[in-house]
Order: sequence, then C-alpha cells, then structure tokens
Amino acid sequence: MSLELRRQEDGRLRDHWYARYEVHGRRFTVNLGVKVSGAPPASCSLREEGDMALSLVIVVKLRKKIRNNLRKKMRSELEDKR
Repeated sequence: MSLELRRQEDGRLRDHWYARYEVHGRRFTVNLGVKVSGAPPASCSLREEGDMALSLVIVVKLRKKIRNNLRKKMRSELEDKR
C-alpha cells in the first residue's frame, strides 16, 4: 500500500491524502479522510521533505490500520473458500 498526494484536473493538489493498493490484480485508491496540512515538497514526492510531518504521521497510522483490516478480510475470504 502506498500513500499519494493527488492532483485536481486543473493541476492543484487535492485536500486529502490517498492510499493506493492492489488486491487480486485489481487496483484501488481510497481517500483516507485526512487533510494535507503544511506545504508539500515542490515535486510532490513523499521521498523529499516538506513541512507536512504531522499529517503524514496521522496518515501512516491510518495506513497501518487499513492494511491490517485488508489482511483480515483476505484471510477470512481464503478460509471461506476452503
């Protein structure tokens, strides 16, 4: 699962953080409901530092929660197929 900053059609950054993941070859993008605070790096790459550290910490915690929920769901689906 990766975190993303997404852009509007006019090139402006969207207000919220997004997570992208893949399940059984299908790609999904989810709005995490956490507003981007601070200024992102000029390239909008999360590999560079900006001053949005606090919202990034919150998003990383949400990502872990979502990842765990997806794993539980996938395990239960596998068990149901057996």
